[in-house]
Amino acid sequence: MDSSPPTKRRRKTKSEGTNDKSSSSPVVVFAHGAGAPSSSDWMLRWKEMLKNALDAVEVVTFDYPYIAGGKKRAPPKAEKLVEFHKDIVKKTTDKYPAHPLILAGKSMGSRYKFMGVWKCRYAM
Repeated sequence: MDSSPPTKRRRKTKSEGTNDKSSSSPVVVFAHGAGAPSSSDWMLRWKEMLKNALDAVEVVTFDYPYIAGGKKRAPPKAEKLVEFHKDIVKKTTDKYPAHPLILAGKSMGSRYKFMGVWKCRYAM
């Protein structure tokens, strides 16, 4: 028979009793690929999977200007998309300053994330 003492109960703090995510929960910026917008079935499915798998406070998706509004055109030069991507990252980090940031992307969105991350990191 085990004679260890019973565990003590701990009083829940205000934040533990709510659905608020702690500051250790990451925020994810998830960029789409060249062929489909952030509203595609694939992006929506992965957005939900990332949120659940990472216990993310939010998974931010967006459309690059060339694909916004349902108009599918060829992507512009990388520099324009990198600047747009940096702006999304800046707005996200301003909204969630205490949360770790994860950058993710599908195909082209992944390439632009890496092109802009170093510039963005030191520009902020």
